Amino acid sequence: MSGKFDEIMQKKIKIASEESLKKGEANGLQKGRSEGRLEGRQEVARSMVRDGSIPLSKIAEFSGLTIGEVESIRSSINA
Repeated sequence: MSGKFDEIMQKKIKIASEESLKKGEANGLQKGRSEGRLEGRQEVARSMVRDGSIPLSKIAEFSGLTIGEVESIRSSINA
């Protein structure tokens, strides 16, 4: 009887491990996409800051970044 119990437990552990792996992969992909979108918005803001003729408020509006983030980008470019 314990052999059957062990077999059932091993199957449950395998299923739980596979589900955990799938969740981990999904979370990793979601995090990667979020980071990629942020990097894209930052690159747009850098290009707009380099242009020099666009107000920081408009750069923030168009890029979706905060004024503080845009000011930080401007500071890093001017450093």
